[in-house]
Amino acid sequence: MNKGLKMNKGLKRIAIIVLFSLFSTLSAQYNAVHYVFMDYTVGVSGQEIVRDQFLLFNSDESYYLQPVSKRFNSYNDLFTAYSRLESFLPIESIYSRIDNFKVFGIGRLQNEVPFYVDDLPKIEWEIQDSYKEILGYKARLATGFFRGRIYKVWFAAEIPYSLGPWKLRGLPGLILEAEDEDGFFKYIVKTILLNNKEELIPKIVQYYNTHKNVAIPYSEFVQKQNQEFKIAMSQLLASFPQSGNGGYKPAPLREFIQEKTFEWEKE
Repeated sequence: MNKGLKMNKGLKRIAIIVLFSLFSTLSAQYNAVHYVFMDYTVGVSGQEIVRDQFLLFNSDESYYLQPVSKRFNSYNDLFTAYSRLESFLPIESIYSRIDNFKVFGIGRLQNEVPFYVDDLPKIEWEIQDSYKEILGYKARLATGFFRGRIYKVWFAAEIPYSLGPWKLRGLPGLILEAEDEDGFFKYIVKTILLNNKEELIPKIVQYYNTHKNVAIPYSEFVQKQNQEFKIAMSQLLASFPQSGNGGYKPAPLREFIQEKTFEWEKE
């Protein structure tokens, strides 16, 4: 009888371990959304910069990947390319728990790959009575202000996640398209895979897990970024003939950067 009880307890323990492992495996799988990002501020002859970006999310967390090295036809192409690398090349990206406005991110500077933590200000969205269809989903219009720019976005309530491209979030549905009021920055959804079967690049997960405790405040990253912009501007002005810069008046430092102003500047 005691043997039977011990065996039942042992089987029960094994079953719990198996279920836990199964749950862990499932929770590490993601839905994938492929966005095409267009930046109209840095191109020449009216030619915009186009990049492929990817939102990976499940019921617990989300990652937004912004590779800049090349174009990718799909998330699978990106996964394959980065999985083959012998040493990890950090991808500019953002991580957060679901429904959380605190994000961790990998930034990009000239001689540094900073890892930061950013407490995002909540966007006060105004939802409009305007609709259109995007990839078979009924999308609704909303407008909101985020760090110096007004965005017009289209979100799908059928996909009940308060996420979207980049740092745009907080609506009752996934944001499928977004564009700032000046037409400088635009996101268009290309594909949506809601199969919850996509795997995240293991080296990215490892990188985030090992750096979260050493993340610098986002304001510190922005300060370093601004310093680089000032140096670049000084070099540009120095390249003009000594007789003068031809009346050239430089734009405000972050005029053509996606985040123009910050909430802490008002403090």
